[in-house]
Amino acid sequence: PFLYMMDYVLKLNGLQATLVDVIPGVMLFIAAPFLGKLNKKIGSKRAFQYSAVPPAIGFALLFFVQNMWQALFAYIIMVVFNSMGGIAHNSMLGAIIDEDEMNTGTRKAGLYNGLNALLTIPISGLQTAIFTAIVGYFGFVSGSEVQSAEAVMGIRIGAGLVAAFFTLLGVIPISFSTITKEKEDELSVFSEQRHRASAETGMEE
Repeated sequence: PFLYMMDYVLKLNGLQATLVDVIPGVMLFIAAPFLGKLNKKIGSKRAFQYSAVPPAIGFALLFFVQNMWQALFAYIIMVVFNSMGGIAHNSMLGAIIDEDEMNTGTRKAGLYNGLNALLTIPISGLQTAIFTAIVGYFGFVSGSEVQSAEAVMGIRIGAGLVAAFFTLLGVIPISFSTITKEKEDELSVFSEQRHRASAETGMEE
């Protein structure tokens, strides 16, 4: 969707498109330490919920942007806060693994990481399929340097409004998670004690 937006909607040259791609990444490097601290302070569940709204706004803005600077603003919002969601996701996955270990006595990190990959990889393909279907429906012609107004509208809808909708939709299932900030703190203490005991046992042997 990024390339479609740059090439067919905004018609930016290579340098402009590169700046729109690179500058949000630079902003992320600056913000990342603060995002990690915020995630630790408020908990993964709340961080994930809060991080969904700004990217949804950024995606929705793609339906309206008319130039490089507007697109850059939208992409900064999306990249920074999507990464906040990624941090929360990794923390939540770790908490789930710790909770299972606390309940069963066996750590199954490989199982949960494998299940995570099994779910996320097909979803990425589904995202591409949805976007391709939308632009195709609106008359996008592959290989053509100039697209119709309807095709351009399809790109805006697929890259912007549909992405915004699914970003907000992700808040619903996470709202049912029982991994709260208090639970994470409890699991953190459990994990630290278990690993310390394991290390002490190893030293004795």
